[in-house]
Parts: sequence; C-alpha cells; structure tokens
Amino acid sequence: MPSGNPIRLADSASLIFYVSGLLAAVAAFAYLRRRWAARPKARVTDDVVRQIEKRGRVEVDEPLDMEEIEAEERRFWEEETWDESEEW
Repeated sequence: MPSGNPIRLADSASLIFYVSGLLAAVAAFAYLRRRWAARPKARVTDDVVRQIEKRGRVEVDEPLDMEEIEAEERRFWEEETWDESEEW
C-alpha cells in the first residue's frame, strides 16, 4: 500500500478544470495579441507630409473617431502643465 495522501477524484477534476481555464485564458490572450498586432497602423509617411504641404490637409481612407479625438484633446488640456512665463 502506498504511503502518503492519495489524490482524490475531486481534486484531480478541480485541477483539470483550473488548468483548462488557464490554457483557455492564455489562448485568448495570444489570439487577441495577434489580432491587435495585425491591424493596420496609421503612419505619417513622406507622401502624407507632401500631401499636407501641397493641399494643406490629408485625406484618409477611414472616418476619424471623433470620440477618441475629443478624449485625447481633453487629456492634453487637463494633463499638460502650463507654467507661467518668466518675467524678463
């Protein structure tokens, strides 16, 4: 007869449940990371700069997210430190 505490069926089922959950979480994270990395990123290229210089604006293929723009502008004005100018 082996000595020590034998592993009960309930303990092994719990272990399988937790390991399966961990593997599912890792797989989901890897999938989302790959999906995020594969999306096209907006880049300012030399051609875009030339277009801005020539026309004064740039045309984009996809519509701008106005909520994201407003949030970034709000963050800029709230988080930037505006030091008083020094007197000469």
